[in-house]
Amino acid sequence: MKEYYTTKDLSQKLGIKEVTIRKWVFDRKIPHYKIGGGKGLLLFKINEIEEWLNRQKVKPHLKLKIEH
Repeated sequence: MKEYYTTKDLSQKLGIKEVTIRKWVFDRKIPHYKIGGGKGLLLFKINEIEEWLNRQKVKPHLKLKIEH
């Protein structure tokens, strides 16, 4: 298993368009590493992305009673 994903790898893994991931990078909403100047190479550390995803969890306001 890789330790880092490229933008393309992350896009495929999450089922999200690459342009969306690049927008999140620009807005500093997602943890990433930028190698080189300008556009550079973007890398995403797998364990940091998993932690970030866990922090995005939205908890419901109401408890639902499910009857069988």
